[in-house]
Amino acid sequence: MSALLEVEALSVHLRQDGREAAILDRVGFSLQAGSALGIVGESGCGKSVLALSLIGLLPPAMRASGAIRLDGIDLLTLTEPALCRVRGRRVSMVFQEPTRALNPTQPIGRQVAEGMRLHLRLGRAEAEARAGRLLDRVGLPGAVVSPHSLPHRLSGGQRQRVMIAVALACDPSLLIADELSTALDMTTQAQILELLAELVAERRMGLLLITHDLGLLAQVCSHALVLYAGHTVETATIPALLAARAHPYTEGLFASGLHVGTVTPGSVLPTIPGQVPPPFSRGDGCCFASRCPRMQPDCLPAQPPLVVIGDTASAEPHRVACLHPLIAA
Repeated sequence: MSALLEVEALSVHLRQDGREAAILDRVGFSLQAGSALGIVGESGCGKSVLALSLIGLLPPAMRASGAIRLDGIDLLTLTEPALCRVRGRRVSMVFQEPTRALNPTQPIGRQVAEGMRLHLRLGRAEAEARAGRLLDRVGLPGAVVSPHSLPHRLSGGQRQRVMIAVALACDPSLLIADELSTALDMTTQAQILELLAELVAERRMGLLLITHDLGLLAQVCSHALVLYAGHTVETATIPALLAARAHPYTEGLFASGLHVGTVTPGSVLPTIPGQVPPPFSRGDGCCFASRCPRMQPDCLPAQPPLVVIGDTASAEPHRVACLHPLIAA
């Protein structure tokens, strides 16, 4: 069965002051309908740039190459008018900050209905009626939150639910969710993730969940791709990744998170020393070498390729880009 989304050798380069640097370097993955893939990494690793590449919203100083095939159609080859017909209809995105993404002057019901009127050519009354039902489906029934409410009257979790309703308005094949957990309390965060899992199963969508928290992926995703400084450093199923991390960076992300029963009150949480290097300061060697506790001289000549570790015959192999992984190849 062919994948809903196939990303092949996707690179994004930034031009600035006569120089050029790679923000993403030959990233590739596939996603089936009805499944969810987690993209995980720190700020500055290229997660949001990857999302913007998929919907054709990169800033003018960035250019993408490679292939992004949605149901076999390469989105990178489409003209802007053709992309406009895809955005919101075939692929939608829930942006990181709903306060900035929502129009503060328009009622939430009208904002949910807008995409239906544009892409589905529905009249105002029918579109707003559907919008009301969709708001109810994402946990905002009219008895609790009126479709006539303005965004500033809603809580952060409610605004996030409105953004999900906006993204789902035209029943897209692919939903991209960028850092949904930002500024949400743990209870609301869990409710939003549970809602996404239900919607993926119910609507047979593909979901890309972008996050910095490896622990969140297990609630929604079946697979994960770990990005660091624009490179794919590890890919695996969620059970395999939670059982054992192969790349030192992935292990650092996992150790830095809050895991029930593993944190002693009053203790200092583990951290990854240093920071993600900016695009114009990245060398030719392993992208993580400057922060890696396992760095050795052979790490410096070039970025290691992704290789399979463990069961090479597995249909869903565990891959890592590291010459000295934590799991033996």
